Amino acid sequence: MTQAPNTRFRPLSSLTPREINDVRSRLTDHPLYRLYFEAGLADLAQDTDNRLIWLGPDGLGQGVAFDGLTVFSTLGQCPSSVLAAMLDRPGAVEIHATSEEATELHRLSGAQLRSDRCLLVFGAKPQEISGARLPNPEVRQMTDTDHPSILALIQESGHRDSVYSRWMLEQPFLGCFEHGRLVATAGTIILDSDLGMANIGCFLTRREHRGKGLAGALANALVRDLSERGIRDITLVTTEDNKAACRVYERVGFSIQERRRELLFDPIG
Repeated sequence: MTQAPNTRFRPLSSLTPREINDVRSRLTDHPLYRLYFEAGLADLAQDTDNRLIWLGPDGLGQGVAFDGLTVFSTLGQCPSSVLAAMLDRPGAVEIHATSEEATELHRLSGAQLRSDRCLLVFGAKPQEISGARLPNPEVRQMTDTDHPSILALIQESGHRDSVYSRWMLEQPFLGCFEHGRLVATAGTIILDSDLGMANIGCFLTRREHRGKGLAGALANALVRDLSERGIRDITLVTTEDNKAACRVYERVGFSIQERRRELLFDPIG
């Protein structure tokens, strides 16, 4: 009798040492996904177990649970049943997939699919980043007390699908203020000091303050902060249709390293 394929996503904390080494060997040539994995292991030491993983003979799926959103990435061969398991998560789901997988996800999801866009992975080393420094003295590290202001900015900026969770404020996360009001942010999504790598994002700017160079200047300031902490490689992810953001990232020194598909799905029901 043919054994049914395992489609269950498990908490990262359930992996055995042998399985951890197996995953590391698969991710040798995929630095961004290795960062996701190693940062998850580091978080376990802080009692944060918000990563999910699926291990197949020829494929790997990773998930990160944010507030109201789970973000998955695939590597190798992920069968249809595993893609369906991703869609079955509570809350909204975002999947970074190959074009072939995206076709299957369209078939599986039906009306649950909200958007399907080209995803761009940018990368740079700190010494490659340049740009104006912020003249505004009201630029500082955000703290837990700023959480409500960030949520309000996400709503008002029109980027309600931004990857953000409160725990990100424990990492380098900068806010720019004008007359005491938060007008722009740039934060660290994942950081691993042992690997010397970080993934940054949450670049948000109020509509009336766009075009003033705040995103580029905050990116420059955030990269300087990370560099001082020993980070040697920095990535960020956006979609190809976000032309303004792509121009900013390329202007300050980031370059495209990979293209994938980003599919966003509404909660079931």
